[in-house]
Amino acid sequence: MSKNITKKCHWVPQAYLRNFACPPESEEKIWRLSKETLVAERKPIAKVAVKFHLYSPQDTAGRRDDRFERKLGDLETWFGSPAWKALCGDFPDYSKSWFRKMISLLVATMYLRNPSVLEWTKGFHQSVLASAKGNSRPPSHIRIGQTSSEISEDTWAEYLGANDEDLKRAWISIVEKCGWFAEQLMSLRWAILISERPVFVTSDNPVAFYHPSLQFKGMNDPQTFLMFPLSPTRVLTMDHRHDQPDGRYYPLNHSGASTNTLIWRNSIEHMFSSRHPDTVCEEMVADAEAMGFASH
Repeated sequence: MSKNITKKCHWVPQAYLRNFACPPESEEKIWRLSKETLVAERKPIAKVAVKFHLYSPQDTAGRRDDRFERKLGDLETWFGSPAWKALCGDFPDYSKSWFRKMISLLVATMYLRNPSVLEWTKGFHQSVLASAKGNSRPPSHIRIGQTSSEISEDTWAEYLGANDEDLKRAWISIVEKCGWFAEQLMSLRWAILISERPVFVTSDNPVAFYHPSLQFKGMNDPQTFLMFPLSPTRVLTMDHRHDQPDGRYYPLNHSGASTNTLIWRNSIEHMFSSRHPDTVCEEMVADAEAMGFASH
């Protein structure tokens, strides 16, 4: 294990965010808008979407293990590859198997490595602790969503006694084994929405599932779709519309404001943009007013 432990862990890769850098791109800065304060700031990419030791759990002796952070660093080199750059600004054939595998793994990892998933893991643990109170006998199975798994008494006792660092290790293990999720993404219909000018934003939670009801109905619901901003001119979508062509590019037929509204709505706290957030927000408000969702 390296003695030089990585301290700052970016959950939205810097290599990904560089595609959304504001001019001049050489400065590697990006516009950031907070949901809490509504303050727009031009921030260095190295200082956004970052937490100390996010992927470096600590053992009982106080030692940190950053091997997973280093694995993520290796994976993130794909964001600088010619294939990814082509996807963000050109028209490559992304229906090819190797291309889809690369994209699926990046998207699956990006979704699961988000700290919101860690918080869900902690919340689920707390709900299990609450339900276990007063029950003298451990369960034989544990259910998460639609999946039921057998659990031994020893494993149950270990889970009940888990602390935050144990839960972080469990979360990291889930991210490391994201192949099953990537395979599910491979099975969806893919399309890329393109704009001739830079209009799209991204966020601190860039991979998101959406549903017309604005509630999460599960990945397998036929109306559920996934959206992932690739660059200010490209947004990747994945859905269940297998009656439509797969692997196509579709020109943007609106201002892009409705797409940005969904991305902004799904953020944890911050929007990231190559354009000033005031302009982006003005477009979103105008779009909402035009659709009758907001009043003057």
